[in-house]
Amino acid sequence: NVLAKIGLSEFILLREKTSHCVYVIQDYDCHHWYRMSVQCALLSDIYVPGHPTTPPFVKLICSHRLQTVPIGSIQWEKDFLLDNLPLILSKDRPVQIAGKHSLYARFPYRNKLIATFGTHFSNVGFTDTQHFHQWTQAEKLKDWTQSMFHFVAPVSCDIPIRVYDALVSGGVPVVPKVMAQSLQAVGITTAWYEDYGPKELINPIDAYNVWTRRRQDSTDLDYYERVLQAIKTFHIDAILSQTSDVALSEVSRH
Repeated sequence: NVLAKIGLSEFILLREKTSHCVYVIQDYDCHHWYRMSVQCALLSDIYVPGHPTTPPFVKLICSHRLQTVPIGSIQWEKDFLLDNLPLILSKDRPVQIAGKHSLYARFPYRNKLIATFGTHFSNVGFTDTQHFHQWTQAEKLKDWTQSMFHFVAPVSCDIPIRVYDALVSGGVPVVPKVMAQSLQAVGITTAWYEDYGPKELINPIDAYNVWTRRRQDSTDLDYYERVLQAIKTFHIDAILSQTSDVALSEVSRH
């Protein structure tokens, strides 16, 4: 997204003026935005995929392709989250499900998932998410802490950033069952999320009631530790540190 905002021509000029620099680019959307993945690979000295399903042609473009480093939450500064733990951990958080998504015409199955859940839960559906990016950190956190559950309809089986945003803000992501292996690979256990499949899509209200009871049975200590671990592991600060370590290790070998 940063590369897209700067523009391809401007970024090329920047690279030409800073030939002494090593460019490390983490590709957030390598699971579906292939055109951008090609640009990231061409313009980086070290390419870091944010998802394991990186298109194979990227390997042919950039020889320094590193191991996958999961994407991180970028909505809030880490200190801001820690300063607002009372809000994040509040027992007054409404036990409801939210999940406003952008409508992507290229992914009709995803759109059907959102529409199906939206018929039962008013806070799940489609919206223009551009206005959200104009909000302050406080406004964003207030919005995310208005719901315990956050419905996630990814464009593929890879983990979207919405999962990490939900975790660091104290919510419970509700994800497709097929995502279980990807979540396990980055250290997210079943205690951190709820999932859905055909059964839950047919009877979403029953599924919601099961999810609610399960969360009510968890202890305050479990909840507190989960939120702190999520901030420590999946905030962008931690991801940048991990990416830097991996990149420096690669540079030192050459």
